[in-house]
Amino acid sequence: MRRRSCRSWTPTKLPCSHKDVGAFVALYDQDVCVFDMWGEWSYNGTQAWREMVANWFGLLGTERVSVNVNDVRVVGAQDVAVVHAFITYRGLSAEGEALRLGSWSIPWSWEAGSASSRTKANRRRSS
Repeated sequence: MRRRSCRSWTPTKLPCSHKDVGAFVALYDQDVCVFDMWGEWSYNGTQAWREMVANWFGLLGTERVSVNVNDVRVVGAQDVAVVHAFITYRGLSAEGEALRLGSWSIPWSWEAGSASSRTKANRRRSS
């Protein structure tokens, strides 16, 4: 197994900081399947995912979101790869004060010849 670290993204450069639905959804394959522990069980395809993201960004009001990715691990063979990481979302006030956070364990899998990947979000902790 190869273990790699991923630097934290600067919140002002990540689409969720600016609540840009189109840019955020563009990070995902059109056949994305996202499992969500808080709302719908799963969102299949970018249209369903776009609706959820638009609702999420709309509910934020003047708040922003900071996202950090840590402990990225990649395991692969000739025709398949699995990536695992911990992703932390922080809700920030308009002034930048931390309001809440949630951390998730996120595994992704890819198969050769397939344009789609599968993502499952497992909430690890929140406060």
